[in-house]
Amino acid sequence: DEISNYKDFVELPKEVRKRFNYDAQNAAAFSAQQAAASAVNQNQQQKELEERQHQKDAAVAQGAEVQAAWNRSRSLQDRYPISTTRKRVAKTDR
Repeated sequence: DEISNYKDFVELPKEVRKRFNYDAQNAAAFSAQQAAASAVNQNQQQKELEERQHQKDAAVAQGAEVQAAWNRSRSLQDRYPISTTRKRVAKTDR
């Protein structure tokens, strides 16, 4: 993790930190910035995950509605076969 590398920098001897122009305040600000960016990223990922789940749920519900309509249609077709329906219509047309 990139942030832990900067935390480890504090453990180096003072001379080494000075040679690399280590600044504790800048390091702390950078760490805070990275943590905030990570939190924003996690929130965005969570929102995207929730949106995908919502879309999946909606698709499943729509599929269930289509299946139920098909089942009702099939049930009516079984109850009233086409040949019987045609005979009834033919009788009422006379």
